[in-house]
Amino acid sequence: MTTETISFEIPVGIRQYISDNSPVLRNALLIYPAVMDERISRGRAAELLGISKYDLIDIYNSMKLPQPEISEEDIADDVNTLRSLLGESMA
Repeated sequence: MTTETISFEIPVGIRQYISDNSPVLRNALLIYPAVMDERISRGRAAELLGISKYDLIDIYNSMKLPQPEISEEDIADDVNTLRSLLGESMA
């Protein structure tokens, strides 16, 4: 995964509560608002994070964050993935 650096200001006192141990978690939280208002699909967000869509869903579920409704695009992607996996296992 290629990365880039951004910087932003945070209120004094917050830094002590930010963990650098999990960049995937941090980045999943940064992209969460875009996922919720459907500017980016969960699948694409997960791809950018270098994890599976299901891992991203698990991250949000573990934090009890609301999830967007499953879109027709998500269902179509899942069906295509399943077809691909079944086709590979049958070969």
